Amino acid sequence: LTGLWDAWKSSEAGTQARRTINTHATVMVTVTVLALADVAWRMNDYHTELVTPVGIMVLSVVIAALVTLGATFGGTLVYDYGFNVETAGDHPAWHKSETDVLPGQHDAGKQS
Repeated sequence: LTGLWDAWKSSEAGTQARRTINTHATVMVTVTVLALADVAWRMNDYHTELVTPVGIMVLSVVIAALVTLGATFGGTLVYDYGFNVETAGDHPAWHKSETDVLPGQHDAGKQS
């Protein structure tokens, strides 16, 4: 739900980015609901089962697969589409230089 505001303000309806956002959001909301159900089921069976029941295990594997799928769509938004990422084309990291730019530095050799 944290990306809802970003999606509403930073993307246009009818674009590939918006469709990817909608898919990512749908998958991740589904993951949240299933994970809450998984936790509730585990808490309910905690004192009565010696090992994890097959149903809970299957649900957990499905959740893990959906997390991977959702992360793939989320990664596409950031790394492929540059969604809500400031362009860094003029960042020193993209210029030829023998000076390393370390995290937190905006100019080669200078601390910010």
